[in-house]
Amino acid sequence: MAKLYEHMLIIYQVAVTMGGCVYRMCYGYTLLLFLLCNTSQVNSQFIEGRQCGKPCEIERCTCGIPGVMDCSDSQITQFSVPPTLNTTGIRVLKLNHNHLNSIPDLSPFTDLESLDLSYNKISFIGPLAFFSNTRLLHLNISFNNILLSNETISRDSFKGLTTLKTLRMKQKDGHKPAPGFDYSALAPLNNSLEELYLIGTPAFSSVFTEFHRLHTLSIGGPDCDIPELTNTSMSPLSSLPLKRFSARNCRVNSINQEFLKSFTNSLLRLDLSCNSLKEHFSEIVNGIANSKLHTLLLDHINIPEKNTDFCWWGISDNDIRPISTIPLQVLSMQANHIQTPETLNLRQYCQELLYLDISQNELNHSSLQVSSIAEDQKLPSSVEALFYNTELQTPFIRYIAFRGMTKDYSCDGHNYYADLLDCNQDSYLFTQDGFDWNVTHNPDIVDIHVLNKIKNHLKKKCSQDIVSLFLCSHKENVIYYATDYIRKEGIDYVSDEAVDFTVRYYWDRIHTLLSRGLNFHFVPAHLTTLAIDYNDFTLSEDVRRNETNPLCSNIEMYLNNLETITLSYSQVGFISCSNITGFQYLSKLVCIDCSIVGWSRDFLTNFPVKTLVFPRNKLGEQLRNDVAGELLGGAPALEELHFGQQDGGILYFSDFDFFSHHLNLTHLDLHGNKLLSWNITISKNLKLNYLNLINNSIHYIEEEFRNEFDNQSLNNNFFVDLTGNTVLCSSNESHVNYIHWLLTSPALNVILSFIATD
Repeated sequence: MAKLYEHMLIIYQVAVTMGGCVYRMCYGYTLLLFLLCNTSQVNSQFIEGRQCGKPCEIERCTCGIPGVMDCSDSQITQFSVPPTLNTTGIRVLKLNHNHLNSIPDLSPFTDLESLDLSYNKISFIGPLAFFSNTRLLHLNISFNNILLSNETISRDSFKGLTTLKTLRMKQKDGHKPAPGFDYSALAPLNNSLEELYLIGTPAFSSVFTEFHRLHTLSIGGPDCDIPELTNTSMSPLSSLPLKRFSARNCRVNSINQEFLKSFTNSLLRLDLSCNSLKEHFSEIVNGIANSKLHTLLLDHINIPEKNTDFCWWGISDNDIRPISTIPLQVLSMQANHIQTPETLNLRQYCQELLYLDISQNELNHSSLQVSSIAEDQKLPSSVEALFYNTELQTPFIRYIAFRGMTKDYSCDGHNYYADLLDCNQDSYLFTQDGFDWNVTHNPDIVDIHVLNKIKNHLKKKCSQDIVSLFLCSHKENVIYYATDYIRKEGIDYVSDEAVDFTVRYYWDRIHTLLSRGLNFHFVPAHLTTLAIDYNDFTLSEDVRRNETNPLCSNIEMYLNNLETITLSYSQVGFISCSNITGFQYLSKLVCIDCSIVGWSRDFLTNFPVKTLVFPRNKLGEQLRNDVAGELLGGAPALEELHFGQQDGGILYFSDFDFFSHHLNLTHLDLHGNKLLSWNITISKNLKLNYLNLINNSIHYIEEEFRNEFDNQSLNNNFFVDLTGNTVLCSSNESHVNYIHWLLTSPALNVILSFIATD
């Protein structure tokens, strides 16, 4: 308690000096909490959810990471460096999301390699603005108020940046490049620049012919207006070694294949989304034919004229055939009024495809409506066909997304889901390199064409007579027949192990085929992610008929390597795929705002789920009353659990010993659930490192659990976030001790509100 009284004495002295008095202990603690996170004289814990770290002698800036000064999102209007600050070794400076009206004096930062000035109010770049930052590699000055003109950006604005590799200059809406802007200000960068992001103009100057290292160029955005992409209008770009080119949302209505052919030997990623280019589709695919392109983004290029009811895709096989000449791995064609998968014929023309997104299309949209009554929800046969459709099942597909298929999209395109398709931002498929398509789980499964041959051979082999049918009822015989067939056919690129594994894996369906003569569908053997959000699918059984919803059995078809299923913003209801087993690699299930009310206990028992992301559902009452662990008792592999903002709140947990059943849990998110206290022991969960209790109603935590938090912090870098909770101010000793713990515990990230009591 001596330390406590020392704190109180300091606060009292501060209060008197300021001309006021502090009558209650908790008000003093409130002031101390303010001082701890807002002065530069004391090491702080956290500010608004981000770690303050070590102060930097600059108000509202932190230097917790070596070489990084973080002043982002701090309401800064002016930035200046005190003479006493040693800036040597600072390589990263973050000034984004502030209120700067001009570029500050950055001359002290001679070691700077990365500078972020995005999302401020900067309106011009003066001469020699970065002249002292000769080591700068990455400059982000996007989303300011800079009008691209020869007056606001001078020829000397970037002088001295001889090593700059990345420049981001896309501005806020309403800052269209001025007529006559000739890009001459970029000339000092011609020997170093590799990536350039800015709003393009209809005429690119000859300055670009000197950018011999430029491999990424993004010119799209809400103020981009380039009616033509032709070899004539874009001639300065034709000499560039571009690997990535984006003209997303540039009001392009004409393109010729000669322009695209100028990049045949270099271009790897192309984004022409959000332009009215459907009529030029054949020009696009012929322009990229025989190129090295592996990523093609053509979202929302079918933009019909206003006041028309005809907006079907209507692309023929002949139009799409040239795609077969490129090593395409990523294809996104959202929001194009595509009616049938057969239109794309991916199996024939995209043999190497790994990633496919055909969300927000109208695949037989008239039959895609799903009843809102949970017990009557059935997956329509047209959507069911998507799971089986061979045109979508390229041999090595890893990711399939057909989100938002239940909506009847209007021809004007105004009713798309904005968070699925943002025409004003570069797609992560264009900018990021983090794709990891490697599959390390099980042996290779034979190519689907070979599987179909095996299927036909077995059907013939096993239907000759009663004896052959009897022999085929034994798995080992069928494996032998399949392997023998592959060997005799001379298909030597398939190993015996692969055939053996494949037949064993598909045995149930093969056996059904042989005994009942039903249709037999093979599915993508390597699929790891299935995204079916915004579809109002349900994962519940029809109790009256004792049937599992078709979605459950359809997902079963994707067992091989499936790791992630996302089906957010759907009316899922009660989950009970009890007849489904064998999801041996399913590790992440995401269902945000799905009206989930619960699930059968064997649901999680069947899946080795490591991450459950279920915020904004209806699990509050269930969790309050789950004494037997019906919901969470059957998921021993669970590592991350996201249960924030449940409808009605959780208020408190039942007596079920939750943590003793989840020893691998590392992350628990319970934000926004009206929790009144914390009464669950974590002493056995040595792996737990984050507990999110933001925006609950926790007024007090017993000393037993506070001690557990502190011990966990020392042993496992654990911290708990109590930001947005309210502390009752009382002279009661237990409350005083609780407030003292809030201020001194190494386990806490906290910004609290205080309520005075008698």
